[in-house]
Amino acid sequence: MKFKHLPLSFILFSCGKEQSDSISTFDNRLSIPRLEANNLEVQQNVEQKITRWLTDGHTWKWSDFSNDELFAAIELSQGEFAVGLKLRGETDSLPFQDLPKRKEWENLREEILKSLEDTLTVEMGREARIEDFVLEVDLHLPIISFHSKSPALVAWLMSSEHIRYIEPLNDLVDETINRTESGCTPIYDVVQANDYTTTGTGAKISWHWNYHNVPQAWGIRQGMGIGVGVIDAGVSSNQYLLFQQFNSGYSNVGRTHETSNTLGPTPYTSCNHGNAMSGLIAAPWSNYGNAIGGAHKANLFTVRASDDVYLNTSAERLAVKNAYVYLANKSAVKIISMSMGTPFYSSVLLDAVTYANSMGKLLFSAAGTSTFMTSGLGVIYPAAFSECQAVTGVNDQDNTCQTCHDGAQVDFTIVMERSWDANRKAVGINQYNDWPQYIGGSSAATASAAAIAAIVWSVKPTLSKFQVLWILRYTAQFPIIQDTDHGYGRMNALSAVQLAQQY
Repeated sequence: MKFKHLPLSFILFSCGKEQSDSISTFDNRLSIPRLEANNLEVQQNVEQKITRWLTDGHTWKWSDFSNDELFAAIELSQGEFAVGLKLRGETDSLPFQDLPKRKEWENLREEILKSLEDTLTVEMGREARIEDFVLEVDLHLPIISFHSKSPALVAWLMSSEHIRYIEPLNDLVDETINRTESGCTPIYDVVQANDYTTTGTGAKISWHWNYHNVPQAWGIRQGMGIGVGVIDAGVSSNQYLLFQQFNSGYSNVGRTHETSNTLGPTPYTSCNHGNAMSGLIAAPWSNYGNAIGGAHKANLFTVRASDDVYLNTSAERLAVKNAYVYLANKSAVKIISMSMGTPFYSSVLLDAVTYANSMGKLLFSAAGTSTFMTSGLGVIYPAAFSECQAVTGVNDQDNTCQTCHDGAQVDFTIVMERSWDANRKAVGINQYNDWPQYIGGSSAATASAAAIAAIVWSVKPTLSKFQVLWILRYTAQFPIIQDTDHGYGRMNALSAVQLAQQY
């Protein structure tokens, strides 16, 4: 086990004071939009529009708003917003910072920040410093995040040819918070004896794995040699099954669990969610009576990037972005699983998953889990992006689970709920000891799907992400004509492993 804190971006960096031909401090005022500050009517219109769109399941982007509406949204976001950059002549798609252009990107960031520094100096009548308005400068992705409600600063950015997008980083309405589980509180229901099978070592196999032929696939492969990254709310240092006994029993193959954090001072937390997801993926097959993880010989890389499963703050969204970049740059990681998200479109998250996808990682994301009325919200982000494999939960009759989201963006399903009792869900490890607990929602489905992918990939680790994904799709429930709400449907671990053996 290793502990790392990840400085993937810097809050500040020094900029030269000399002028550049590409810098403007409002000399060309006619080309810069005029923004109306503190317009309560515009702010109310923005809130109402977002609430209506979320309720109706309407797909929207921040580019759908006018400049005044976007500025009002930034004010509602406490002045915290992100800006995606592009070099002159680049398109609005993510421009990867390849080595030949690294100096160009460095110069562009410096020019933009110097220009904004000068702009605020004029607006405020006193010398402005970068730390007055910069939240984060990303040194991997072309993104700068700001904390400022300055009309002049925002207007300058809106007029720049180097801007791909501008969007708020905090949620603007509270309505969705009440509709989405925080996910941190364990399910304290006593696990029924017929919801698991006890092995000769006393370890338990969750009933839901049988619907995907996972125990049969274990006779061939168990995930050995595959690194699975988990972006979540952290793990508990008290759960010895993920630490001292992670490499024990039949899982004693020299595997490791590396912990990291892009949010908070440590990787450790009292939130149960990260433990539950990590356990479903890679808890050991040992003799402690615990529930076995689907890929119980895989290596684990957990990154704490949130406080709970709902990404509603700037700190969480930037931390998730940084977590994706960190795991994308680790050659030992092949799969990234994240059972968190937001119903708000986020270009920052899109940049992050686009980068991770380009680095050959197979990404699984939760379609969404609500406390009620799932019809009001479709597949959440980043699962809704094509770069991710969106996973939702179904019951043993293949109906969408009671609180799970579904829709056209769903790629796979995992059985994780009894049809006759929605309280009986997948079985995994808990926060502190080896007692089993129920784990539900699209969160459990996503972690289970990532585990199955790890089993399949371990058959031949030299396979590409695209080959593994094709195998998973071809052997799933709907390989030819996808279901409108469930995509390729239920995964079949045994069939996928057998097909992978033929490569």
